[in-house]
Amino acid sequence: MAFQKKTLTEQLAEYAPNFVDEVVKLSVPEIKGKIADLSIADSEIEESMKEDEDLKKCKEALDVAREGYNDMLTANRLKKKFLIRMLKDRGAPKTP
Repeated sequence: MAFQKKTLTEQLAEYAPNFVDEVVKLSVPEIKGKIADLSIADSEIEESMKEDEDLKKCKEALDVAREGYNDMLTANRLKKKFLIRMLKDRGAPKTP
């Protein structure tokens, strides 16, 4: 069975129950106001995240943990770029 992506309304039901029912009857100006309110809330959430010391520590720990992996991935990307350039220089046909 193939993976089926959830619809927008299914995703909203999971993250914000009752949202669709609350907003479907709004007028255009009310919808615009709701968008503005959500944008302000996003900014406040992002600011809180920036100030969260525990989150900062977790991010720093994650950066340290990823260092070796990032270096290996960077090396592999550079190697592939070089090999692709070698193929082009040798006139190899492009692959799909």
